[in-house]
Amino acid sequence: MKIKQAFVPLEKPTEIFTIIEDTLSKRPNTQIFIDEKLYDRICGTVYSPNKSNRGQQHYYYNHYDGSCYDVVEWFELDDRKNNATYCVSFVPNTKEYMQVVNFSSPKVKEYTHYMAGFKQLLLILVKPKE
Repeated sequence: MKIKQAFVPLEKPTEIFTIIEDTLSKRPNTQIFIDEKLYDRICGTVYSPNKSNRGQQHYYYNHYDGSCYDVVEWFELDDRKNNATYCVSFVPNTKEYMQVVNFSSPKVKEYTHYMAGFKQLLLILVKPKE
């Protein structure tokens, strides 16, 4: 398995969309995790249409009260400069990262993490300040 890292400045969180697109267009069997800090920035800057999870079952186990619930969160980015629309959904499968569940863009018709296999891991991290 190959492990790849990409770094994105907190000031430009939407760069993750082109990184994900470029990676999946070349290696669709990639599992992708982004730093929670970048996810938090996306939450404040990118449209969240609150789409249904299209019938997918993803669960999060709450250790405090024992409950399981669906936590897939959708985002849509309209890049008018490049005439492109990106859709992505995330699930919090770890404590410090959000996992990409679904992705679509001009170069990636439809990606679903559990259907793609796992030959590569991509970690999208916050770029350290210079």
